[in-house]
Amino acid sequence: MLKACGSEVSLIKFSTHNRLFRDILRTLLRASTSDELFVLDISGNRDAIRAASLYSRVLWIDHHVWSPELQPDNVEFLIDSTQRSATSIVSRYLSVFDFSSLADEIDVNEVRSEEGEKLRRLIAGIRFKFRGNFMERKLSQLSRDIANEGIEVIERDDYRGIREEFERYAVKSLENLTVRVLEKEGKRISVVFPENPVPTFMVLEELKRKSEEPIDIIAIVYLNKNGARVEFRTQTEENVLEIAKKFGGGGHLKASGANVSSERMEELLRDLGILTESSFERSYCEESPEESEKRSKSISENYSEPHAHESEREKTD
Repeated sequence: MLKACGSEVSLIKFSTHNRLFRDILRTLLRASTSDELFVLDISGNRDAIRAASLYSRVLWIDHHVWSPELQPDNVEFLIDSTQRSATSIVSRYLSVFDFSSLADEIDVNEVRSEEGEKLRRLIAGIRFKFRGNFMERKLSQLSRDIANEGIEVIERDDYRGIREEFERYAVKSLENLTVRVLEKEGKRISVVFPENPVPTFMVLEELKRKSEEPIDIIAIVYLNKNGARVEFRTQTEENVLEIAKKFGGGGHLKASGANVSSERMEELLRDLGILTESSFERSYCEESPEESEKRSKSISENYSEPHAHESEREKTD
């Protein structure tokens, strides 16, 4: 979008499904004009759509699995869950295809190019190093730099430094990652509690190295003060979207997520078989399920997933 619209984009805001309603209202106070709003790569609910409709014209582009609860006349929806990334839909709409292949690689966690790998690690590094509005400014600047100078800008010294610093941190953080695989109702399930905030894609890479057979349901639990952000993935054809929906989340059939409250964490762990007496098919650590549960509760409430591939984004004008 920045490649096509350039300086016409006055404000970029990064949001999540749960914060979208609030963030759209805030943009009305901060934006220099309320003529147009672009909402990209994030699903919405009734309240968020109503807030968006306060703009004169809205273009809502997404590739997650959902249907708008209402469709105001001034809100145009382009939702296509068959696309690998929202960037692909944006590219087709604006006839700008410079970065769609890179976005597709990153969004479905099938990165094959060197540029794609460096870009997603740079984004993860910015989200690790910076917080709040400063992080948003850094991500916005990265977006503008790529749009104006091309993907080669990620090799700039400052961006390379952020990436390398993050990679050192991530390698150290993953050294003692505990991976346990259990079997429930014929399905292989793994629930992982990273003790440091590392991106989902890096946890999945570690799982692939440690598990010889594919895992049907993967739940990566990032504890926080309100409960946890849980990312659901699969290495088979399992539909993990239904699990996320049960806890108020969403996403894709093979990649979804939900913010799970403290009150519902026990329900989630029981659904996944962690709090039952199910026998483990294969164990990669010596601790029992009860010990694992106790350990997870002791992890600092401040740990949270730093919005990797699975981050939902909103861009506004």
